Amino acid sequence: MSENLLIATPMSRAAIREITSSIRRRFGIMKLKFPLIEFVEFILPLFIDRDFHLEIRTKNEMPHCYAQAIPEEHKIILREDVYYNIYRSEPRSILTLAHELGHYILHTRENIVVLNRYDGFIPPYQDPEWQANTFARELLVPYGKVLNFTSGQVAFYCGVSNQVAEIQLKENKKGS
Repeated sequence: MSENLLIATPMSRAAIREITSSIRRRFGIMKLKFPLIEFVEFILPLFIDRDFHLEIRTKNEMPHCYAQAIPEEHKIILREDVYYNIYRSEPRSILTLAHELGHYILHTRENIVVLNRYDGFIPPYQDPEWQANTFARELLVPYGKVLNFTSGQVAFYCGVSNQVAEIQLKENKKGS
């Protein structure tokens, strides 16, 4: 079966980790829990992309989609329930926005290619979804800061789900 597919410029977990670490360093974000909504609403438009805007849409406008990043239009669109759940510290909504921020930062037109034919396997390091998921986890759970934590502690202190905490602890132990 052949279909169109987006692929990204190859990027390793280490490279993505360096980007998320540099964001934390550049803006002096030392605490474990990343101030995601404040970053997206205030820091991103003031210091990174002055044209950026966050759009909030209703469930009726986005019935099958929680969020979408459109870097070429300088925006991230969030469904209203996701937006409000971020303020309620709901881990899935936080991860959703961090994932879209990953697309926004990593996947500009220069970094994405559309394959007209796709008949096989795309390695994870070229998969935009893998890259955005990795970006989100690396941003929310900073490498090296939680090595001696349990997954429950990581979830609590970083504001992520137990599943995200477990994945990051496993990746941190690999050192990859």
